[in-house]
This record gives sequence, C-alpha cells and structure tokens, in this order.
Amino acid sequence: MKKPIPIVNYALTFMKITVLQILIAVGLSGLTIASPEDSYGQGILDNTLSISAENKKLGDILSRIEKLVHVKFSFNPKTIPLKEKVSVNLQDAKLKDVLGDLLEPLRINYEVSGDYVILSKPLITASADLNDSLNKMRMEVYALSVSGTVVDENSQTLPG
Repeated sequence: MKKPIPIVNYALTFMKITVLQILIAVGLSGLTIASPEDSYGQGILDNTLSISAENKKLGDILSRIEKLVHVKFSFNPKTIPLKEKVSVNLQDAKLKDVLGDLLEPLRINYEVSGDYVILSKPLITASADLNDSLNKMRMEVYALSVSGTVVDENSQTLPG
C-alpha cells in the first residue's frame, strides 16, 4: 500500500518551480534590456543633416527634416504657424542646431520623446515692454496724492 505524500512536499515542489520561473524571467529580461539596439531620445538631436531653404513655409521645411533624419514632428496646428515663411541654410549641422535656428525666432519650444519631436508654444508670452507698461501704471497709482479736509456731520474738522 502506498503512503500518502504530505502537503508539505507539494508546497516545496511548487516553490521550486516558481523560483525557477522567476529566475528565467529575470534572466531573459536582463538580456532584453542589455541588447545593443538603437537608442532613441536625445540621440536624435545629434543626427547631422544639410538643409537649405529660402523663404519656405515652416510646414514644408519640417516635412523635409522628417525625411532626412527619420524623425516625426508632433504639434498642435492651431498654435504652430505652419504657413509662416522661414529661411534656413545649414550644412552638416546637428538637428538640435537646425531646430534652434529654425524655431527660436518663432518662439517655438521643442522636446524629444522617443523618435518624436514635440513642438509647442509657451502659454504666456509677456514681453519686456508689457512688463514696463504695467510697472509704470502701478507707480502712477501709488504716486496719487489726495488733499483736503475731513469733516463730520456737523462740519467740524476731524482730528488727524
């Protein structure tokens, strides 16, 4: 007659199998992470390109850059002036330099996410002239002087 195997033996066997599966998963994920694949992100900005465009639409130039560097631009067309005429002439320049020359005069910011370059406009574009005008108005309000006499209901001058 066979002896019944206690539940402890089943638990130990199950734990051995589980630990083995965890070790295999960790080993495979480590190999996947360490694989020598092309990395994206900031490396995109180091790609070199030559581009020459005189008085062309921003949208057309961005399309040309997408083809030359294999990058995608993402933006809100309501905030980015794609029909704005711009000029750029750079030879063997890094993408970050091209984008700087192209987008800074238009006050457009860019950020890299994967193989996308995300274009955005700052929400608040207060100029120095506007700040100076506001400060001048504040000073005029504070410079107001009031003179006169304060009296009570019997037309008697109040002290102070």
